[in-house]
Amino acid sequence: MFSTFHRNLPCSKVAYFYVHNIGGGSIPYDGTVISAGGNLANTPYISSYGQSVNLQIHGADGKPTNYGYRIAHNSQILVGAGDTVKAGQAVSLSGNSGKSTGPHTHVEIIKYNPKEDAWVTIIPSKQDLEEMKRLGIAK
Repeated sequence: MFSTFHRNLPCSKVAYFYVHNIGGGSIPYDGTVISAGGNLANTPYISSYGQSVNLQIHGADGKPTNYGYRIAHNSQILVGAGDTVKAGQAVSLSGNSGKSTGPHTHVEIIKYNPKEDAWVTIIPSKQDLEEMKRLGIAK
């Protein structure tokens, strides 16, 4: 179901991760960088991710949503916290930082948890997918 994550990514040591649809297809979405670097602000520090970028996805109406991406194991971060990124913009270079068995781009779906005031990794539930469709960020 989420194979579109890597469909447009070159398989090499220097692959770019582009902001694109998390729910399928190739419709790109804009977003805001929540945090970038080895120490993820407002997120539990996870050294195994190495150089990471957390992106908050903007909905079809242009407003930030409670969903995003975590892109990890990068060799270089091309954006900073608070930056607005446009669909198709490179945000990082894939790499082998953190606990990694080789150069690659690791992508997770994250969701804001207001009770913990943190972004957490999720496997989208049916309810999440319905909400993402309503927001215009999934098909």
